Amino acid sequence: MANIINKRRKANGEGGWRKLKNGKIEGSYTIYRKNGTSFRKSFVRETNNEILDIKAKIRNLGLVDNNVKTIEIDRHTNEIRLVMKGQNKSSKGLSKDMTFGEYADYYLNTHRKNGVRGRKVEPTTFASYVDKIKLLKRYIGNEKIADLTFEDLDNCINKLHSDTCDTTARQSRDLLVGAFEYALKDGVVDENVLAEEKITLRESKGKKEKKVIKRKDLPRFVQYCKEHKDYDFIFILETGVRASELAGVTWNNINFEEHTVKIEWQYIRTYYFDEKLNVKTSKKIFKDLKTTKSYRILGLSDAMIEILKKHKKAQQELAKKNNKTFKETDWVFTTKNYEGYVSDYSSEKFRKVMDTLKIEGYKDLTLHCLRHTFCTIGIENGVTVEKMKEILGHNNIAVTSNWYTHLDTKKIVEASNEVNSYIGKMIKETDTK
Repeated sequence: MANIINKRRKANGEGGWRKLKNGKIEGSYTIYRKNGTSFRKSFVRETNNEILDIKAKIRNLGLVDNNVKTIEIDRHTNEIRLVMKGQNKSSKGLSKDMTFGEYADYYLNTHRKNGVRGRKVEPTTFASYVDKIKLLKRYIGNEKIADLTFEDLDNCINKLHSDTCDTTARQSRDLLVGAFEYALKDGVVDENVLAEEKITLRESKGKKEKKVIKRKDLPRFVQYCKEHKDYDFIFILETGVRASELAGVTWNNINFEEHTVKIEWQYIRTYYFDEKLNVKTSKKIFKDLKTTKSYRILGLSDAMIEILKKHKKAQQELAKKNNKTFKETDWVFTTKNYEGYVSDYSSEKFRKVMDTLKIEGYKDLTLHCLRHTFCTIGIENGVTVEKMKEILGHNNIAVTSNWYTHLDTKKIVEASNEVNSYIGKMIKETDTK
């Protein structure tokens, strides 16, 4: 992916420049040493005259000595200072020859692990930072961080955007901005090239069509899940819960009398990393939900309650078989060894079901599509978007209202039942097939 950078630099040559979106101008110039080697310097100024003035001063340098590493340009006077190769340490003792990847590791471990405000981040949050940094490394390559220009980073982020998705690109960009802010503070770069202009994701992908199980395929899917006791999939289809929330449901969350389930935990795998961002250890834990809106009580159909009653007896037998004591605080859905599982387990199991059934679009269907299917069924049956957003536990809502803001638990239960009554009916119908 570093070829993106190299091709752009080659095209720019010695006289490269471009106008930024904020009206400022980024110029670049290649300085040659007497031994034929070279280095490139970029700079951002308000006017074209300033760019030309700086280029003229650099041109007057002619061939510089072989031990010149780079140049520094005073932001106020445009005076040029040669930086010799011996002067390659920052005030904090970091090498100014660090690659982006080397500094990115340092940035995460030194600055982000403890939080930008001195508050230690959650291991799960830090794991997401690691994923994005690894992605950025892949696209930026082994370039020295001090040599990277705004244009280099802008093109890499937009290439990353075209290969991934809006959310991944936006989060990667924001992490990159933070890294360069601290690189300047740490003295690894002489200028923060992202300070003057924000990288804009040029090609907005817009809203993608949500993948769902088609109406015609739902009875077959539900019947298969019942026959193979994949009740966890029917549960998501009934409630629209997230995979991590499903994994966190325990028996004391199920109210058999009121036909409700309380969503109050997620069960996830959390990772811990060494200094080089390699996984050191991992463990599964119960964790608070994503947002305050994620805490909710949802209704369950009569058919789902009957399934859960039967499933509970089977789980009690499974615990006994594995020499374990069944408790009301145990997971509703477990592995065959009576262990709680995280979303990757259920995702893999769902993929096998899709490969077996081969329903329409099965190759593109993921476990999360059950949540989308729940939402689609609800809207098709007259549940308002406002109600649906509350049922799904979303925090940020594009279209909201005062009524929605004050939607109470009883209304949420009633609204979720508007959806699961359809699934409950289907469960009963498949009993006769």
